[in-house]
Amino acid sequence: YQTVFSLPYEPPFGAGSVTSVSFEVVSADLSGFSFAAIDPTNQIAGVEFPVTITAVDSFSNTVTSFNESVDLTLNTNSLASGTPTGTFTGGVLSNHQVSINVANNDYQITAMPTNGATNIAGTSGSFRVGPAAADRIGLTGPTNVVAGSTSSNFTLTVYDQFTNIAPVTNATVFSLRTSQETNSATFSPTNLTISNNASSGTFTYRNTKVGTTNHVITTTYVSGDAGLNGDTTNATIAVLPGSAAGLVMETPPAPTAAAGLMFTQQPVVRLVDEFTNIVSQSNVLVNAAIATGAPALEGVASIATTGNGTATFTNLAIGGVPGIRTLNFTSTGLVSVNSSNIDVGVGPAAIISMVQEPSQT
Repeated sequence: YQTVFSLPYEPPFGAGSVTSVSFEVVSADLSGFSFAAIDPTNQIAGVEFPVTITAVDSFSNTVTSFNESVDLTLNTNSLASGTPTGTFTGGVLSNHQVSINVANNDYQITAMPTNGATNIAGTSGSFRVGPAAADRIGLTGPTNVVAGSTSSNFTLTVYDQFTNIAPVTNATVFSLRTSQETNSATFSPTNLTISNNASSGTFTYRNTKVGTTNHVITTTYVSGDAGLNGDTTNATIAVLPGSAAGLVMETPPAPTAAAGLMFTQQPVVRLVDEFTNIVSQSNVLVNAAIATGAPALEGVASIATTGNGTATFTNLAIGGVPGIRTLNFTSTGLVSVNSSNIDVGVGPAAIISMVQEPSQT
């Protein structure tokens, strides 16, 4: 700006006074930029808000001759709109609209001449940009859990359209479901509620069955914040078998057998956890024995499991007199399993005996 001054002059010896002619004091050279105060708390992500910037000299006088544009930058992240600016008028850029998409509690805007004079700048006061309205959800959680155990927390988080974490404006309810073994699944809580003004909620998942593939946990909007209406999201978790706890009969021995001859179908026994999920573990010794009937089992009666957790017998047979037998399979520290009945019949002829001697005459 410029100011016109008139200065009085008082000559000595009381001779009266005189006044100089008028003259102007103009601003010095451009030294920086001054920002009008920006509302420190009420800016919203993605919503434009005004900034007013004044070109000033080193004495904070307005440099009215500055009629160029400036580049605007943030102390962190970037402006979504508003840079570079339009040209200043009389050293002032009034109500210039800018927007920021990333929520942050401590923003400052810096202005520098677009012409590249890096030693001339000005910075606004600090202000906050809050998230926009709730718009979408995301689900994170553990990648695996042992069957029958309760998972660590799954977290459902609410975001705005720019992926800022955003609070809901009403208590919002989501249903929870799994893609695998639904009859043995348990969620806690059964449905998830995110409280008003909160931006996340947690739940746990338990399932006693491994299933054929990974379990897909799905959360679906039921009621509450309208901005989330129709939203659904999911996360994947592997349910793993627990430690071996027992044996099950994968392939039973043949239901009929001839005494002394190997079974036409040899038994296969498998390791399982306490919920009968298959356990793949090698080198666990499984022993076979007669459970009912007599006399004894023939063949190799102790077999170690392979990597898939199965013990496959190859040459078992039952000797002795005909009758009904069952086999018992055991392993140290595990629950045993019995076979179904085996009907043992007469074996092939082994010797010839004389029932009646021929006459000697």
